[in-house]
Amino acid sequence: MKPARSLCICVDDYGLHEGINQAAIDLAQMGRVHAISCMSGGPAWGAHAQRLAPMVARGVDVGLHLDFTEILPSQAQRWPLGQLIRSSYLGQLDRAAIRAEIAKQFDAFEQAFGAAPAYVDGHQHVHQLPGIRQELLAELAQRYANKRPWLRSTRSRGLAWSQWRAGWPSVIKPLGIELLGCRALAGLAKAQGHAQNQHLLGVYDFTGGAQRYAQLLAQWLASAESGDVLMCHPSGASTASDALLKARQAEFGLLASDQLPQMLSQYAVELRAISQTAQ
Repeated sequence: MKPARSLCICVDDYGLHEGINQAAIDLAQMGRVHAISCMSGGPAWGAHAQRLAPMVARGVDVGLHLDFTEILPSQAQRWPLGQLIRSSYLGQLDRAAIRAEIAKQFDAFEQAFGAAPAYVDGHQHVHQLPGIRQELLAELAQRYANKRPWLRSTRSRGLAWSQWRAGWPSVIKPLGIELLGCRALAGLAKAQGHAQNQHLLGVYDFTGGAQRYAQLLAQWLASAESGDVLMCHPSGASTASDALLKARQAEFGLLASDQLPQMLSQYAVELRAISQTAQ
């Protein structure tokens, strides 16, 4: 029998609204996810942070989902994603303001959760952008000299032509995200002693509903290597204004169903936190 590969399924956007929070808790209790990324500026964060404490005992990593494009503790640094990318690569970011916003998000996380994050990643992958990644690593060095959180790598599986039938985004988008700063962040992380996951799976354009998500999930599981992260964005029922709600609910429906353990068995994948496997 083929030996199992370890994979961490990670729920992004905890704290954005209650539907996401409940989906994350439900999936963690079912043993389906082993990382939860938290938006410490989100409207559903502070009052719901302590719901995650029992999940840690279940082997779930609880991390900070660094945000500069959605909902921040201070709205002063909120950017449209395209503008943020351009400004970061043109060297136009106010690095002192970036550092201050990073510190506020760590403060908000620690005050509500009562502990440091097990890892750090970025909403829309902003943690790897030039100007942000340097200030993030400096903040981490100041706060967590004795216990380094792991950092999400956006390293892709390359040009996955086998996924062509799933559409261009499944082929090109993962590589595009990687090119925005994966290698540079990896160099900083290694120099400073932060572990990282091997690859990032789960990138798609949030279209196609449950049927397409099932097809993509099968491809991700088939290609997974030990130490990979598969990010997801599930939600249960919600009255929140959320452009991705239908896609989120499709993801949750599959991840909470009997189909997932069947697929894990079929592709010889076991679920485990990155804190146990990161390199």
